[in-house]
Amino acid sequence: MNQREEYFKSLIENAPDMIVTLDVNATIQYVSPSTERVLGYSPDMLLGKNVFDIVHPNDVTRATNTFSEGIQTPAYTTSMELRVKHSDGSWRHVELLANNLLHEPSVESVVINYRDITEKKHAEDEIRVKHEDIEVHAHQLEAANDELRHTQQQLLNAYEQLHAVRKIDQLIVREKNPKKLIQTACNIISETRRYECSWIVLLDDARAFGSVAHAGFGQDFLTLQDRIRTGAWPACAQRVLQEKTPIAIAIVASDCGDCPLTEKCSQRSAFSIRLQHSEQIFGIACFSGPGNSTPDEEERALVEEMAGDIAFALYNIKLEEARHNTEEEIRAQHEDILVHTYQLEAANDELKHTQNQLIEANQKLRESEEKYRALFESANDEIIHVNKSGTIIDANKKVTDIFGYTPQEVIGKNFVDLDLINPNQMPAMEKAFSNTLQGTGGWGLTELESKHKDGSTVYIEASISPLHKEGKPDGIMAVIRDVTERKQMQEKVTEYSGQLEQRLEELQKAYEKLQELDKLKDNFLSTVSHELRTPLTSIKSFAEILLTYDNDRETEKEFLTIINDESDRLTRLINDFLDISKIESGHIQWENVELEIPKIIETSVNATQSLATKMNLQIDVSLQPNLAHVFGDEDKIVQVMTNLISNAINFTSEGGIIRIFAEPLRSEVSIAKPEFVKIDVVDTGKGIAPEDQEYIFEKFSQVGDTLKDKPPGTGLGLAICKEIVEHHGGSIWVESEVGKGSTFSFTLPSAEMAD
Repeated sequence: MNQREEYFKSLIENAPDMIVTLDVNATIQYVSPSTERVLGYSPDMLLGKNVFDIVHPNDVTRATNTFSEGIQTPAYTTSMELRVKHSDGSWRHVELLANNLLHEPSVESVVINYRDITEKKHAEDEIRVKHEDIEVHAHQLEAANDELRHTQQQLLNAYEQLHAVRKIDQLIVREKNPKKLIQTACNIISETRRYECSWIVLLDDARAFGSVAHAGFGQDFLTLQDRIRTGAWPACAQRVLQEKTPIAIAIVASDCGDCPLTEKCSQRSAFSIRLQHSEQIFGIACFSGPGNSTPDEEERALVEEMAGDIAFALYNIKLEEARHNTEEEIRAQHEDILVHTYQLEAANDELKHTQNQLIEANQKLRESEEKYRALFESANDEIIHVNKSGTIIDANKKVTDIFGYTPQEVIGKNFVDLDLINPNQMPAMEKAFSNTLQGTGGWGLTELESKHKDGSTVYIEASISPLHKEGKPDGIMAVIRDVTERKQMQEKVTEYSGQLEQRLEELQKAYEKLQELDKLKDNFLSTVSHELRTPLTSIKSFAEILLTYDNDRETEKEFLTIINDESDRLTRLINDFLDISKIESGHIQWENVELEIPKIIETSVNATQSLATKMNLQIDVSLQPNLAHVFGDEDKIVQVMTNLISNAINFTSEGGIIRIFAEPLRSEVSIAKPEFVKIDVVDTGKGIAPEDQEYIFEKFSQVGDTLKDKPPGTGLGLAICKEIVEHHGGSIWVESEVGKGSTFSFTLPSAEMAD
C-alpha cells in the first residue's frame, strides 16, 4: 500500500501540469512542485492563501462565480482560461480543469489542474497582428499606386504644354531687346501649332503705338500699321483692351469691318489677346491659323499662355530681373516622380515577398489541418456531426463559445429544434442538407445569421459535407466559424472609408492652401530682400562718407541721424520676424494683468505722436465713459494699438485726421454687464480694395506693389496683431472703401468674462 501511495505521489509531483487543492473558502491546501517551475512560487509561498489573490483582477469575478457555483454541486467539473500572476509580477495565461471533490472523504477538496498556455496565446496574438499589418500594407500600396498614376498623368500634361511653349520660353530667357523679342516671337508663333500669321504691337505708358512686329501678313499688315499710327485700332484690338483680364478672344467676321487683315483672320482660326503681366499692359497680339475650325479651349489656353510668357519677358526686360526656367522645374518634378517610382517598386517587391510568406503559411496551415483533422476537440471551429434524420450525434466544445450551449445540451437534439439559424435562412439550409445526403453536392462557405443561447445575434460562416459509411452518405459534417467580430470590422471599415474620403477632401484643401502660402513666400522674400538691403545700403554708404568726411558737425549729425533711423528700421523688421515666430511656436511669454483701456490708448498715442506731428496729422480720441477693464498682456495690446495707429499715419495724406473710438459691447443675454470692449482706429487714407481685405491679416500679405508703394514693410504687422488679439479671446477686422479711408477694429473680452 505504501509503495502504491509513493507511486501516485511521484506521478503528481513530477507531472508537467500544476495541481492545486482548495477548501470551501478557496484557501490553498496543496500545491504541486511544478507550480514553482511555471509560476515561480514555492509551495510554502502559496499554502494558506486565497487562490484568487493571484488571479488577474479582470478575471476574478468570472472565476469566483464559477467557484461558487461549482462547490454547490458535488462532482461538478468545469474548465476555463484565466490569467494568473507570476512571482516576478508578470501575468501568465493558464488553462484549468476544476473538479469538486469536497464530498469525497479521501480528498475533501476542490482539485484544480493548471496548464500554462501563455506561449500559445502570444503566438495567436502575433499571427493576428501580422495579418492586420499585411492588410494595412496592402491598403497603403494601393493608395501609393493611385497617387503614382495621378502624378504620371500630371507629368504627361505638363510635357504637352512644355512642347507648345518651349521655343517662346527659350526666347524670353536669352533675348533682352523688346523689338527683337516680339519679332522673333511672331516668327516662332507662325511656325508653332500651325499658326501662319501673327502680329504684335507694343504700347507705351500712355497706350500709344510703339514697336511693331509681324509675320505672314505681308503688305496687308503695313496698311493696318498706318491706320494704327493714327489711332484707328482694329475692332479685335479694341475688344481686348476693354476686357477686365487678358483673355484670348476669337476673331469673328462681324467685328472686322474693313480691316485689311479680314481675309486672313475672320475666315480662319484666329485669336487676339492683350499682352499683360500683373496690372501692366505691354501691347496687343493677334495669331491666325490656316483653318476655319472653331478654336477649342485647349488652343485658347495655349494662346493665353504664350501671350502671358511674352508679356512676362517684356516685364523682365523692363525691370532687369531674371526668372527661373520652367523646364528646370518640370525636370525636377520628373526626377521626384522617378524616385517615387523606385520607392513604389521596392514597396511592391516587399509586398510580394510578404504575400508569398502568407501563401506559404496558409499552405502549412492547410497541411496541419489535414494532419490533425482527427483531433476533434482541439479544432478552432465548431464541428457538428448530424445524422440523416437531423439529430446531432457529436459536437466539439467550440459550440459553447459560438452558441452558448455546452456539447451535452445539443448532442441528441434535432438541429432544427434548437432554433439556431434565422428562420428566413432555414429553408435554404434544409435543402442543402437534403442535397448533400442525396449526393448531389455539398454546401460551400456561406454566411448565416444565428442566435446565441442568451438571445443575441451571432454571425457565422458554415460549410457542410457528407460523411460516408460503406460508400454511402450516412450523415453530415458542418464546420462553423464565428465571424461576428469580422462582420463588425467590415461595418467599421465602411465607416472608415467615408471618413477617409472626407480626410482626402481636407488634404486637397490643405494642399491648395499650401500653394497659396508658397506664392506668399515668394512675394515675402522679394519684399524682405528689398527692405533689408535698403537700410543696410544707407547705413554702409553714410558710414563710409563719415570716415572720410571733413569736420562738419552739422553734416555729421545729419548722417548719423540717417544711420540711426535706418538701424531702427532694421530693428523693427527683425522684431516682427521674432514676434511672429515666438507666437506661432508658443514660446512667447504672456504677462496678463487687469488693464484700463484709456491708459492703453494714451500710451499708444504718446508713442506715435511724434510720427503724426512729422506728417502734420491730428489724432482725435473719443472714449465712452465707464469702459470695462480687460485682462491681458499690456505690452502686447499696446503693440497692437501702436501698429494700427502707425499704419493709419503712414497711409493718410498730410493734414489728415486719425480718429480713435472705444465703446463697450453688450450681448442680448447680459445687457447690464459688457462682455467685450471694441476699439476702432479710423484713417482718411487711400483705402483698401475689397479683393485685398480678405488677405490683409495673413502673413507676408501686403496691399499693392511692395517695391513701389510706400511705406514699405514685411507684411507681418497685421498678422502679429491678429495673433495677439485672438490669443486674448477677441477678434480683429477691417472695413474700407478705396479713396475714403479704412477703419481697423478689434475687440477684447472684459475682465469679468476672462475670469
